[in-house]
Order: sequence, then structure tokens, then C-alpha cells
Amino acid sequence: MSIKCRDILVLPSLKKFRLVGGKNGLDRNLSWVHVVDIPDVSKWVHGGELLFTTGISIKDNVDILMKIIEEINSKNLAGLVINVGPYIKNIPKEAILLADRLDFPLFELPWEVKLVDVTEIICNFIIKKSIEEKSIGEFLENILFTDFKSEEVFVSRAEYHGFNISHQNCVMITDIDKFGQYINKSNIKDEKKIMDIKFCLQQIVNNTLEKNGKRPLSLIRGDSVISLISKKEAEDESSVVGIAEEIRKSVIEQLSPLKVSIGIGRYYSNLKDIKNSLKEAERALKLAYKIMGGNSVYSYSEAGIFRLLFEMKDKSEMISFFNELMEPMMKYDESSRADLINTLEVFLQNNGNFVKTAKDLFIHRSTLNYRIKKIEEILNVDLSDWETKFNLQVALAIGKFLKY
Repeated sequence: MSIKCRDILVLPSLKKFRLVGGKNGLDRNLSWVHVVDIPDVSKWVHGGELLFTTGISIKDNVDILMKIIEEINSKNLAGLVINVGPYIKNIPKEAILLADRLDFPLFELPWEVKLVDVTEIICNFIIKKSIEEKSIGEFLENILFTDFKSEEVFVSRAEYHGFNISHQNCVMITDIDKFGQYINKSNIKDEKKIMDIKFCLQQIVNNTLEKNGKRPLSLIRGDSVISLISKKEAEDESSVVGIAEEIRKSVIEQLSPLKVSIGIGRYYSNLKDIKNSLKEAERALKLAYKIMGGNSVYSYSEAGIFRLLFEMKDKSEMISFFNELMEPMMKYDESSRADLINTLEVFLQNNGNFVKTAKDLFIHRSTLNYRIKKIEEILNVDLSDWETKFNLQVALAIGKFLKY
């Protein structure tokens, strides 16, 4: 469940519920509410709760209030709500400044508003949101990972969740780069903390989709967030790549040092064909790691020859083709550290343009001339021949695909 503090601020029935400090912490996860009026509250909470207090045990003692804020912040609570009135008439400026410094949401609630009413509203919202998210997750699970038994049932559920089946739809997978290594290195053993990170990622994905006018339909699976995205009639198919780039950059800003790679499948009109987009998104994600090295976005529609390589079941023929063309140069690179394979790749990417290749490699034109002649000598080829260049490009693509 990925409910945030900011979500409750927009509830119509909580108009008198006011944020006074820690606005930069409004994206903290909110799991439940807890009402307590004893100074030693940290032992009674788990993390994620929104804490309510009348201040009866605090009164005008600013030091106690400051200590409570610091302690519950260290326990990763969602925030603190102070029922201002006879015990705490006004929230001290020192407490507001501390909340701002800690990015810890601090709220005030007028005394005339009954705590029981406010907590009931928030709890009902959390329960409703939880049921809704679970229902969306089950709906996506059924579309993507099970066989259709009744298309009518799926269509009605799709319409219930605001999913427009008349539009073309694609699948996007946002995967946390080397998440297992990060968990081990950071010595994170608490499953709740691990899930909190995944919920934060899902929230970033959903917020970005919503900001771009998309209905946020997503589920967490493994270390990934899988999203179903609709395309409007006049919308360019490439727009989803721009959204994915926004997500990638937001993760760097909000979840550092974590980074993500994103794979995008093609759009399909038929609900039954969405599984094809999922398969393509999975392949695009693999290419994001193999070709781009992670922290990147890759769309299957831009995969080119790699789409054909995925369909080749016999990898031995690919390995043989690669070795026949590239093995002599690989051995030369290993013994001399000449990096001729990279030189060849950049040369072919630039369609044999010597000036641009030399510029891209930051080398002199004469150095490039020497390297090209050396490549032709080692491989016994003529790089002015079109078929030779095509075969070498295919071999380089196979090398990346197989990660030689």
C-alpha cells in the first residue's frame, strides 16, 4: 500500500486539518493512525503511523515536544497531529522549525474538531485505498499473467478501474538496478523497509503517469513496478519514452543512491494481446541492461535487429557467427589493450565517416586511419565493402546481445 501524507490533505472532510511544518516530508508512507498522550511514545509505534496528541502530557513544555518529534521521526512515523486547545494553545515556533529541518510533517487540528471523527475519516480512507489498490493489482495480474476465461468480465473490471479498452495500451516495467546488491551492502534485513522502498518507487511511477494525464495502473512484482499505459488517439507512441525518462530522473532525485532501468513494450489494441507487450517490455529491459548498462530507458520498438535475435532459439549459431568475425580482434584487444572493437563500432555507427568517428573517439585522424587499417588487416576484410560492414554490425549486435 502506498498512501502518503499528502493524500489526506485533499480530503474534503478535513478542511480544518492544517500542515504547519515539514512540507518536504509529505511523501512519507502513511499506514495507520495512532492516538497517544504520553511522552514516551516511541515504544508503542512501528513506523508509518500518523500520531495524534491533545498535548495533555506536554502542555507548554517545548523541550518535551521537541524530544517527541525527534524520537518519532527516528521511528519513521508519517507525521504528528497536535490538537491545539487548552493544553497546547499554539504550536511553538521551535517545533515548526525542527519539523522543517527533519522534513517531518507537523499538523494542527482545532480543539472543536473531534479527534474520533478525524481518525475515523483517515482510517476509512486508508482501508478504501488499500482495497482499491489490491483490486487494481489483481486486475493487472489477471490481464498479464493468466489466461482469459471471459473477456466480458475483464472488460467490465477494466471499465470499473477507469481503464479505457478502446485505446491502444502498452506495458512498462520499471526495475531497480542491482537492488539485491544494495540490500546486502546496506545490511537491510527488515522486509518492511524493503517493501517501503518498492512502494516509494511505485508512488513515483504513479505520480509521474498522473502528471502526464495517464491513469496510474500498476503493480509491484519482484523488484519491479509493472504499469499498463493507455495511448490517446492523437498521441505519439514515443511519448511514453519521455514519461519513462521522467521516472528515471525522479528516482535519482528521490531514492538516491538507487537507480532504475525501464523497458517498454509496443502498443496493442486488443486486451488479449497485452501479454505480448509485457513480453516485449521484459526484453527491452534486458537490452537496457545489456546495451546501456542500466540506469536507462529502452523501448522494444527501437530494438531493431535485437528483436530478431530474441526469436533465435539456437544461440550456438549466433556464437559461431560472432566468433568467426570478431574473435581475432578480441584476442588482439586483450593482448594490446588497443580497444579496436569500440573503434570499429563507432566507425560503423557513423557510416564510415572518418572525421566524425575521430571526433567521437577523441583521437587524431591519422590515429583513426592506423586503427582502421589494423582492423582490416586483423580481420582480413575491406571496410569499404557494404556487405562486410553489414556482417560486422550484426556480429557486434550479437556480441552485445550475448554480452561477450
